[in-house]
Amino acid sequence: MGVRLQPDAHPVELIRHAEIRSHGVTPGTVQLPPGGAPVILGAGCGTTGGYPVILNVASADLPLLAQLRPGDSVSFSEIGLEEAQLLDLGQELDLAMLDHALRLKTLSP
Repeated sequence: MGVRLQPDAHPVELIRHAEIRSHGVTPGTVQLPPGGAPVILGAGCGTTGGYPVILNVASADLPLLAQLRPGDSVSFSEIGLEEAQLLDLGQELDLAMLDHALRLKTLSP
């Protein structure tokens, strides 16, 4: 499962075309298959792929993929690993707070 992107202008092209071996992929991996329309792999993706990887989406942003509709615009901003980890931690803390609030709600009379 994934999201195929349609570039606004020209298809994305690799500077150097090389045959690559299969490699591990995870949700958020953005592959570039022949034709130049990048594909963002989603939650149901396989474990290996053979297309060039051009970037990875931060795991904290993956839930946004499921909300995309045909024709929606997608843009990317470069962030470092540390910022991606902080975004993930923030999301985990938000979910923990929600879980705690729901538990309190079910315990109160």
